[in-house]
Amino acid sequence: MACQTKPSCNVLIVGAGLAGLATAIAIQRGGHQVTVLERMPELQEIGAGIQLPPNATTIFKTWEILDAIEAHALTPRSIIVRSYRDGAVLTTQELGFVNEHYKSPYLLIHRADLHKVLYEKADKMGVRVLLGCRIASMNVGHGKSWISLQDGQTFEGDVIIGCDGERSVCREKLLDREDPLQSTGNLVFRFTVKISEMRRDTDLAALIDPPTINLWMGPSAHAISYVIPKDDQFNVALTIAQNPGDRSLHSAQRAEVRELHDAFQGIDPRVEKLFGLAQNCSKWSLLQSTTLPSWIHPSGRFALLGDSAHAMMPCLAQGAAQCFEDAAVLGILFEQLQDKGQLADVLSVFERVRKPHAMEVAQRSSDELDIFCMPDGPAQRERDELVSQQLPFVGSPIFLADPDFQRWLWGYNAIKEASNAWKAHLGRKVTCGETDLMAAHLDITV
Repeated sequence: MACQTKPSCNVLIVGAGLAGLATAIAIQRGGHQVTVLERMPELQEIGAGIQLPPNATTIFKTWEILDAIEAHALTPRSIIVRSYRDGAVLTTQELGFVNEHYKSPYLLIHRADLHKVLYEKADKMGVRVLLGCRIASMNVGHGKSWISLQDGQTFEGDVIIGCDGERSVCREKLLDREDPLQSTGNLVFRFTVKISEMRRDTDLAALIDPPTINLWMGPSAHAISYVIPKDDQFNVALTIAQNPGDRSLHSAQRAEVRELHDAFQGIDPRVEKLFGLAQNCSKWSLLQSTTLPSWIHPSGRFALLGDSAHAMMPCLAQGAAQCFEDAAVLGILFEQLQDKGQLADVLSVFERVRKPHAMEVAQRSSDELDIFCMPDGPAQRERDELVSQQLPFVGSPIFLADPDFQRWLWGYNAIKEASNAWKAHLGRKVTCGETDLMAAHLDITV
């Protein structure tokens, strides 16, 4: 029996954000050649802080970049849930157990630092990242696929992966129609505050030492804050229901401090103080896309991943983490590839593994937004009483304080899920009499 050489696929990835670079790393690890096409003329990661729960950091450990990420990150001690009006603590969820229990840490980091680590890893592995690539057309077939740029360049690949975010060109290519984002009816404000200025105020200093994630739940609004371990920054994000008839903001716009005071009247006085120190204040509408019937093109040579497939509300801090899980699963499946004829199977198994899980996370994130922003009344008082009088319990309205849900979410092992799914897929193929695929999996020819 002769050994069979695994194929090396030419993979085109659209988008060099967090999802695109993570996917490039995951697939390149399997011996394939990845080219990433980014429309922006220079690499940049818009935003401020980002939370990395253990289901994300465990993947970084596998990719051997966790140490580099931790060099730019810090570990929050707890999540403190507060009353919107006076900041009274309703409950505290300690996070000291996370590293020991899940074998990986919970981290806070600036998005730009995380993006830089991912790019440097991809570059070191030989991934090509090309900038200023504005797509004119895509041609997806059962064999080779092409992407043509507006400047006339054409790139050929065995498969195309769309990782271009919630405002996805690839999503519309897959649907073969326009797919405009829809407003959720919520407006987000985000700003930063200098930590050095917060230390001068006793009330504000308590929000940064020890480092914690603070969550204020209020009527039709909520706020979250935490330290960003970069450039003396404290990150604050607030979400509030938009007034009926207000136009949606489909991209971030500058916001004035007075807008914060006007929109969040009656909020905890400490948050009011933060408004007075706000820098880099922006606002945008919280948008959502329609649920896709499938992430995969019928050809089996084109798929969506990350926010282009399943953008979600931020309330469980899982948007980026789900992108990294997508990437890890797809990377493991590409490692199993024994013949390019299996590419359609790889994408099919990828969707089978990831779509139900990611969509459930997205739904629970939407549900949590409703709970965080519950209007004053009997249901809100019952929520607060449950949260404040009981330890973490199954069915908690704070989903991450539900031990069963937390294990399901933070304990998800993308590597194991992908490996098991591929083995099951090959088992089904053998049952159907396709022994050549099992032989290929065992690196033998028959």
